[in-house]
Amino acid sequence: MLALTDSPKSPGWATPTTEQRVETSHLEQKDCPDASEIEAVLYELDSPPEDWLETLRVFSTNPSVERWREIMRFVPPDDYYQRLRNSVRRLRQMGTDPNILFLCACELGMTPDAIQLVEEGLVDADVIEERASRAAGAQTTYLGLTATAAYHRGNVVGAIRLLREAIARENELCPAFPHIVFIRERASDELNAALDQAGIPRF
Repeated sequence: MLALTDSPKSPGWATPTTEQRVETSHLEQKDCPDASEIEAVLYELDSPPEDWLETLRVFSTNPSVERWREIMRFVPPDDYYQRLRNSVRRLRQMGTDPNILFLCACELGMTPDAIQLVEEGLVDADVIEERASRAAGAQTTYLGLTATAAYHRGNVVGAIRLLREAIARENELCPAFPHIVFIRERASDELNAALDQAGIPRF
């Protein structure tokens, strides 16, 4: 079993290969013409057992972090990263509760899938903020995502508070920059002015 960690430099799982990163990047593009073929390749990379898809279907009907830990417990370390990403992708297609899915996706540390769920406005801010309390050196990332979730819900005051907290806790490996840019690029002129007044930097 892999150690639970949010250290930005931790090897929490096997590092994905260049091929895996490229294929996943293409798959996440909108209207990708090769999506089904890429998915088929990705779903074979983590060598899932024959009953894995059924395991995910059952999980999706009553998801929980505890149950997630059980089904992922014996996944070989070399397969863990890709099994995680493939499983989250399938569970999204099954309509699994996005709040639970976020917690599963970042159970051992932040992943692109967890970030995507937040940036699409699918995760509640209080869920992410609670996860931030257990994030050790990666708190800025979780607080920045919490700010993003607050922004999606129209909570301007909350988004500003959380961005300030993210800035206060940032380090060279986990900057607040991506979350500030995400919100500023989508914010109205009025919100950007409020961010200026609150001392949130522009880039």
